Amino acid sequence: GTGQSALASGRVISASRQRFDHDFEGWGPSLDYEVTAPFTENLKFHHSGRASVLFGEHESRYVGEGGAPFDAGRSVSNGYLPTVDAQFGIEWSNVDEETGVGLTAKAGLEAQAYLNGGGWDFYREDGGARFPQQLGSFGLYGVTGGASYKF
Repeated sequence: GTGQSALASGRVISASRQRFDHDFEGWGPSLDYEVTAPFTENLKFHHSGRASVLFGEHESRYVGEGGAPFDAGRSVSNGYLPTVDAQFGIEWSNVDEETGVGLTAKAGLEAQAYLNGGGWDFYREDGGARFPQQLGSFGLYGVTGGASYKF
């Protein structure tokens, strides 16, 4: 991501810009589950989850600007990336019993976690001068939705 900061008292005294990029390309096994519990004929509670362990290549790059621009370089290494995610919400479906044709729609919440996903470690005593393939983890959450048509 890109971050900016400035210290000011009526005018900008100093400013800096940092850019950290971290990419991971890999493959691996995944285990998932899905559970539905009916409320009514067409409405169901929906819950699903997945866990994966991906094996592949981490690539990191950190560049900064400020008093003097600097490039901390690039690091490439092999590693792994465990991930977990979960969804829960409501599922509505209307399927014709004779033909099997129907429409399904889902809405709910989703959470994802990327363990060992990387992130520059600014809290180390060396100022984060090591690349972070084995350091940071992060998560995402939000609203999810989808629809499908079966024919």
